Amino acid sequence: MVDAPLRRVIEIPKGSRNTYEYDAELGGIKLDRFISASVVYPTDYGCVPETLVPDGDPLDVLMCVSEPTFPGCAVLANSIELVKMSDERGQTTTSCAFPGDDPGCNEVGDVNELPAQLRAEISHFFSVDKDLDPARHSEVKGWSDRDAAVDAISEARAMQAPRPLTSLPVDAAPRRASTPRQAGTAAQGAPVQNRPTVRPAASMSTPVAPGVLPSPGIWVTSPQRGTSQPAPV
Repeated sequence: MVDAPLRRVIEIPKGSRNTYEYDAELGGIKLDRFISASVVYPTDYGCVPETLVPDGDPLDVLMCVSEPTFPGCAVLANSIELVKMSDERGQTTTSCAFPGDDPGCNEVGDVNELPAQLRAEISHFFSVDKDLDPARHSEVKGWSDRDAAVDAISEARAMQAPRPLTSLPVDAAPRRASTPRQAGTAAQGAPVQNRPTVRPAASMSTPVAPGVLPSPGIWVTSPQRGTSQPAPV
C-alpha cells in the first residue's frame, strides 16, 4: 500500500547549494547546477522510485530530516503532505515526507503537524532560489494533506511505462533448444524452460525508460513473461 512507509532516493542533501539529479543515460547521479542565490536546501530532496509525472521525471520528494544524508541514499519514509508549486516548466507537485527512524521527526503524521518554521523555510527557499537566474523561477502555490500525497504517488506509479522486452540485455531474451539434451522431452524445437536471469537493478548497462529511476535491489527477468519484476530483498 502506498500509505505505508515507502523507499525514497535522495539526490540533494539538506544544506547544499549544489543540485544533483539521477541521469538514466549515465546510470548514476550527476551535478545539475549550482544555486546562484545565497540559499541552501532546507531539507533533503530526491524522488520516489518507480514513479513518473507529466514532465518526464519521477515524483519529487522533500525529505524532512534532522541531519542531511547523501546523494543516492535510500530512505524509508512516510508521506505527510503534498506541496503544490510552479516553475518555468509549469505546475508541479512534490511529496513531503518524514523518515520513520528519525526520532526528531517520526511523530509527524499530517500537514497540521509540520513545524511552522520548517514550512516557512521551504516556502521561502522555493520563492528565491532561482531569483538570480533570469530564465528560471519557482513559487510555492499551496499545501495539501496526506491523502493528496498518497493519491499523487498512486497516479505517478500508474504513469510509469512497463519495461519492454526489447529494452532488456541480450542474455535475458528467450532461447530455443538446439540439441535434444537441452530440450529434454521437447526435442522438436519447443522453447526451453530457462531459469530466470538475476541481475542488479541499477546496472550501468541496463537501459531504462526516460525519467524512471531504477530501484535499488535485484530484478528477476522472466523469459516466459518477457518482463522484469522486483525480487524480494
